[in-house]
Amino acid sequence: MIMCIKELTQLQGYNFDLDHLIIPTLMYIDKFIQKTQLATQHEIYILLLVSSSIAIKMWQDYGCDPLLIEEITGVSRKQQAMVERKIFQTLNYSLFLSTEEIGKWIHHQNIE
Repeated sequence: MIMCIKELTQLQGYNFDLDHLIIPTLMYIDKFIQKTQLATQHEIYILLLVSSSIAIKMWQDYGCDPLLIEEITGVSRKQQAMVERKIFQTLNYSLFLSTEEIGKWIHHQNIE
């Protein structure tokens, strides 16, 4: 999963920063799954892809090229946009994660 996020970031022409991308990506997925109960392998793949894109946009302040993502992954731009919109709506457009919230999530996941 880390390699997927790293490669997506690098394909966009940006430097990969693990600390600023992996935790938000995983937290967005976790929050989304808790609210929707989606869990199929295909849904997880698309969720990972789109959540990575959201994390890049939010935390690195870069845009992601949906056409490039489509060419590499086979996930259409339309599907990317639909899933992104669904994530935004499910999370009530609340993407900011405080240091405290991140710390609690990490502790709850037993990640150190």
